[in-house]
Amino acid sequence: MNMALKMKTVPATTNNITTGIINFLNSKGHLAVRVNTTGIYDPINRIFRRPDTNSLGCPDILCCMKADGNGYFVGIEIKNELTKDKIKKHQDEFHKRILEAGGVVYVVRSYQEFLDWYKLSGF
Repeated sequence: MNMALKMKTVPATTNNITTGIINFLNSKGHLAVRVNTTGIYDPINRIFRRPDTNSLGCPDILCCMKADGNGYFVGIEIKNELTKDKIKKHQDEFHKRILEAGGVVYVVRSYQEFLDWYKLSGF
């Protein structure tokens, strides 16, 4: 009986890259969550509610990665190479705050780039 594994090609949207990274990290025993810093629509008042200024620029994924019995804070920013998205000033400022607090920030342009970084990172 031939049990060939079918591979599904997924479009390289920013959402798919983000979801794929979160699923991968969680499957490896890390804790990864998506952070939504865009406005949320309030249908009652018919307005978009902006995020608080303290979270403006927060990376798309926040992760506690384990290695050698320790946990490491990693912020992962998704900047899809196909959309040519760039780091904005408030994102750069937030990334600097993470680094100053002893965390790690990684900017990902594709799912493959993330996998390559993960292999080399030692996590």
